[in-house]
Amino acid sequence: MTSPFPPPPPSQWGPDGTGEPRRHDDDPPASGPTSYELYPAEGGGWPDQPVTGAPAPHAPPPVYAPQPYGPPPPQAYGPPPPHAYQPAPYAPPQYMPGPPIKSGGNKGWIIGGITVGAVVILCVVGIIVIGAIASSEDEPIAYSPTVPAAASHGSHDLPNDLCGIIDDTRYETTFGMEQDSSPTNSSSPSGSNDGDGWASCYFNMNTDSSGYDWAMLSVDLTVDSTDYLDSAYDSAVGMLPSGSYSGPSLGEESQWGDDHGTYGGEALEVAVRDGNAVVRVSLNSSQDNITKDAIANLIVDTVNEVLNATG
Repeated sequence: MTSPFPPPPPSQWGPDGTGEPRRHDDDPPASGPTSYELYPAEGGGWPDQPVTGAPAPHAPPPVYAPQPYGPPPPQAYGPPPPHAYQPAPYAPPQYMPGPPIKSGGNKGWIIGGITVGAVVILCVVGIIVIGAIASSEDEPIAYSPTVPAAASHGSHDLPNDLCGIIDDTRYETTFGMEQDSSPTNSSSPSGSNDGDGWASCYFNMNTDSSGYDWAMLSVDLTVDSTDYLDSAYDSAVGMLPSGSYSGPSLGEESQWGDDHGTYGGEALEVAVRDGNAVVRVSLNSSQDNITKDAIANLIVDTVNEVLNATG
């Protein structure tokens, strides 16, 4: 059965070209005034309808295209464009001084000044004391005889304690030393004659326990009323050091010897014969500032002290 209506013109065919009339639900919304005649115009047929807007074509479905594998394309390096962000140049922070710290007054300064002053005073005193000690050590040691000379050609008896008649304080005072031990005293009476025999006394001194400076005194006494006295004197002279010294004359005859300070300082020895006694005295001091005259005068006092005490 054919339609009583003629087919629409080509401009009104459907999207598939079959000639089917376009349905209103297939048309996109009109963007402008579009109208269709529902009924044919008089005179028969469907007249061409004016179309004010072209229908929107149907977009094809999207096609997925896989991306090729590989490293990303190289980036172009260079200075950023003028409109890019530019960091501000670094500027060091500005420190503002804080409020002043309240001090505790002048008390600290006063205490500090007193402390510094005390330290300075102690330093000055120490320098003065050290200088005085150094100057005293450099000052030559001198001694003058104080014991009266003994009468010559006297008769002497052997004492029981030779060290007891020797004043050792004169040595301690002169040298500034002390004895480090008790004096060594010995004696041996002779059986042939009463009062004859020999005796000896020895003591050592030093400045302190370390013994930096020291002094030694040795005294030997022989009393004999026979011809042995001459040989005793010759033996005492033979024991003297080889160095010569022109010391004062003592007793009937005497002779001095100088060992030139073999152990440092000064050392002298003397052999004296008087009456029936022979005395031999040796004195040695390690002090650099001791004088030879001081050593000789100390020996003179010791010889006279022995002769006076035994005569």
